[in-house]
Amino acid sequence: MRISRSVPSRSSIAPILGLLLASLHSGCGGLGEREADLFEKGRAAAAAKDWQGAIDRLNGVLEAEPDFAPALFLRGQALFALGRHGESLADLSKAEASGLLEGDERFTVVLLRGRCLLEQGRRIMPETELRSGGGGLEERRRARDLFLKANLAFLDAAALRPGDYEADLWRGCALLRLENFRKALDVLSTCESSQPGRWEHRFFAALALEGLYKVNTESIESLLSIVEQGPLPETEPVYEYLTVLSPEVAADASLRIFRAVERFAGALPGRSPRIAAFLQAERQRREAERRQAGLQAVSERVEELVEKERFREALEAIDGFLKQEGESQDITRLLRDTQERWSLLLEARAEGLLGSADRDLLETALKSLETARTLTIKVDRLVVLQQKINALELALARMAASRKIQECREHLVAGRHQVVLEELASLSPEGLGERDRDLYHYLRGVSSYHLGQWASAAKAFASVARKDFEGMDVLQGLALVRSGQEAAGIPMLAGIPLESREDDVNRLLGRHFAERGEHAKAVAYLADIKSPLPADLESQIEARRQLGLESYRRGDFQRAAEELQAARQILAVHLRRKCTDVCLHLGNAYFRLEDYPRAKEAYAQICESELTATEREECRDLFLHRARIHLLDKSPEPAYKDLAELVRLGGRIPPDLSDTYSRLAATYADFLPLDRVQYWNYVSTARDYNYTLLVKGEAGDGFRVERKEGGTVSEEVWTRQGIYLTKKVGEALIKLPVNLQPGDEALPHLSYQSQDQECTAEVVALGQAVEVPGGRKFPDCLKVRLRRLQKLPDGKMRSTRHIFYFAPDVGEVKQEIYRDDTRVSEIVLSDWALKAPALGN
Repeated sequence: MRISRSVPSRSSIAPILGLLLASLHSGCGGLGEREADLFEKGRAAAAAKDWQGAIDRLNGVLEAEPDFAPALFLRGQALFALGRHGESLADLSKAEASGLLEGDERFTVVLLRGRCLLEQGRRIMPETELRSGGGGLEERRRARDLFLKANLAFLDAAALRPGDYEADLWRGCALLRLENFRKALDVLSTCESSQPGRWEHRFFAALALEGLYKVNTESIESLLSIVEQGPLPETEPVYEYLTVLSPEVAADASLRIFRAVERFAGALPGRSPRIAAFLQAERQRREAERRQAGLQAVSERVEELVEKERFREALEAIDGFLKQEGESQDITRLLRDTQERWSLLLEARAEGLLGSADRDLLETALKSLETARTLTIKVDRLVVLQQKINALELALARMAASRKIQECREHLVAGRHQVVLEELASLSPEGLGERDRDLYHYLRGVSSYHLGQWASAAKAFASVARKDFEGMDVLQGLALVRSGQEAAGIPMLAGIPLESREDDVNRLLGRHFAERGEHAKAVAYLADIKSPLPADLESQIEARRQLGLESYRRGDFQRAAEELQAARQILAVHLRRKCTDVCLHLGNAYFRLEDYPRAKEAYAQICESELTATEREECRDLFLHRARIHLLDKSPEPAYKDLAELVRLGGRIPPDLSDTYSRLAATYADFLPLDRVQYWNYVSTARDYNYTLLVKGEAGDGFRVERKEGGTVSEEVWTRQGIYLTKKVGEALIKLPVNLQPGDEALPHLSYQSQDQECTAEVVALGQAVEVPGGRKFPDCLKVRLRRLQKLPDGKMRSTRHIFYFAPDVGEVKQEIYRDDTRVSEIVLSDWALKAPALGN
C-alpha cells in the first residue's frame, strides 16, 4: 500500500523547457534532425501523460545522445509515473550530475530522486506491514538504507525550496519509515499549516502517532476523518491501512472502518484485492457473531423464563428465534426433557376442578394447566390448553381486579406512587376488562414516571388503548425521551399543540434539536418557554448564535443579523453580561448587508466593553471591517487607527488595502513622537560616529534635543511645521517631510539652502520594512531622501545623499549616507525608550 503521485504537484512541462534552454546554451542542444523530432514527440507524449509513448521516443534520443540532460530528465519523470523507480532514479541522477539544472528543474530532480528511493523502500516494506513487523532482517536493512537516502534527498529539496509541501510531506514519510516518529510529526505539522486541505500528511501523521503511542484515539479519528470525506481513488491506501488496523481497535471504531470500506468498495468496485478480501471476511465474521449472539441471548432468556416458570414467554422467545434463524439444535435441546404423558395427566387433574367456585381450587387447576402446557409438544393440545388457561386467569382476575384498581387510583391522587406500583405488581392486566386494563397501565405509567422510572413508564403508556387520559400524551412523550427512545418520544411531544405544551416539553424539545444541530427548531421551542431558567436562556442564545452563524456561512446575512440581534437582546436584558462573540458576528452580518451604522454600533459595543487580550485578538477582524466603513465614509484618520490596531493584534492588511494603509500610515502615524520619547541610541558603520539623542523638553514651538557624540555634548532645537521636521545639527540645517498631506496624491518635496548647499528633501516610498540588529522589525516605515549638492573650488559638484527610515511611534530607525552614489556609512537604531506605550485604538 503506497501513496504515490505520477509527478510532484508543482511539476509541469515548464521545468523541462527550462532545462532544454539551459542545455542549448551550454552546448548540449545540438541534436540531429531525427533526434530533435523524437524529443519533441516524447515531450508531447509526456504532456498528454502517455508515459510509455514518451519513453519509447526518448529512448531513440538517448541512444544517439546518451548524456542529453533534457531527455534524461523527461524520461526519468515518465519512468517514475509508471512505477519504474530504479530506472527513473538512474536517469534523474544522471541529469542532475550534468550540472545543467537550476531553480525549479533542480528542485524537481532532487524531489523525484528522493521519491524513487522512498518508493523502492516502501515496495520492500509497505505501510500495511507496519502493524505486523513483517519482512526479514535483510529486507528491513535494505529498506532502511533506502529511507535514509530518501530523507537526505528531501532535506536537499527543502533547502532548495523552503516550505514546499511536497518536500515536507515526503520527508515526513521518510522519517516515519525511519521510525523517527516525533521528528516526522514536527515536519508533517508544517504541511498542515501550508495546505490543510490535503490529506496525505494527515495519513502519515496518524501512522507516526501510532508509532509513538500504538493505536490511539487521535490516530484513528485522523484516519477516519480522511475517509469520511467520501470515497476517492487516491485515498485507497488509507482504506487498505484501515483494513489492517480494524482487528486492533474498539468495536465502535471497527464498525466505522467497516462501513467506510464498504462505501469505498461500493463507489469504486474492483480496485483493491485487499479490500475485497477484508470485506468478505468481515461480513462473514459479523454475520457469524450476530447469529451466535442471537442464539446466546435467546438461550439465556429461555433459561431465565423457565427458572421463573414463565413457560409461555419462553416458548414465544424460542418460536420467534426459530422463525428468524431457522432450526437450531441448541434451542430444541432445551425442550427434549418434556413429556407428553405428564401434560395429559395434569390436564385431566385440572378438568376435575374447573367447575369449582373455590378460589384455591381454581388456582390449583390453573397451575396444573400451565405446567401441562409447558410439557406438550403437540400444536393442537397447546391451543386447547391456552384457551383453558386464559379462561381461568380471566375468572380469577375479575374477582378482585376492579376493587384493587380503584384503590390504586386513590393512592395516585394522594401522591403515593410507590404504593401504586407495589399494588399493581400483584395484578395481571391480562385478566382485566378493557376499561380496567387501560386504567391499570395508565396508573402504572404515571407512578413510574413520577418515580423517575422512564422506561417502565413508557412501556406502560404504550399498552393503553384509550388515549384520552388527561395529560398522558405529555407524560408518555417525556418518558420515551428520558428513557432513550427519542425516535418515538420527540415526534409525540412535537405533535402537542402549542397551547398544551408545558415548559418542560418546550425545554426538552429545544435542547434536543439544539444538540442535533437543528437550531431553527430549537429556537422555536426555547422561545415558547413561558418561565425560562438561566440555562434555557443560555440554550436559546447558543441556538440563535449557531443559527446566525449557519446563515452567515450560507450568505443569508439578513437571517444571520436577525438571530444574532435576538441573542444579543437576551444577553443584554435578561443575563446582563457582555456578548463579545455575538456582537462580533452581528457586526459582521450588518457589514455584509452594507448596513454600516448598525455594524459600527455593534462593533462599538465590543470596543467599549472590557476585553481580555485574547478576546481583543479574536475580535481583530472588526477593526478591518470598521476601517472599510470609515474609508467609505471618507474618514481616513479613524480608518488608519483601526487598521493600525488590526496590525497590532497580529492581523494582516488585505492586498486591496495595502497601498491605502501605507498612505494612511504615512499621513496619520506619529513618525517622530517627541512628546513621548526619552532617548534614541544610534550605531554607525563609520568610525567614532555612534551617538545618543535625548529629548530634554519643549522649547517654544519645538523640542530641545541633546546630542552626545564622540565625547562631546551639544543641543539642538527640533520643530514640526505641518508635515515637515526642521532641526539644526551643528551648522547644518536639516528639513525633512515626515508625513503626507491628507488627500494630496503627490509625495511631499522640499527645497532649501544650507551652508551654501542646494538641499532637496522628499518622501520616496511608503510602507517600508526595516530590520535592525537584534532582530527587531519595523513595518510601515516612511522612506525620506535628503540630497545636498555642493560646488567645490575646482568647479566640480559633490553630491551627498541621506536616506532616512522613520517608523510609526518610534522615529528614525535607520539612515544610509552616500557620497557621489557610494554608500559611506549606515546608521541604525540600537536602543530607545518612550515615556508611554504606543497609542492603540
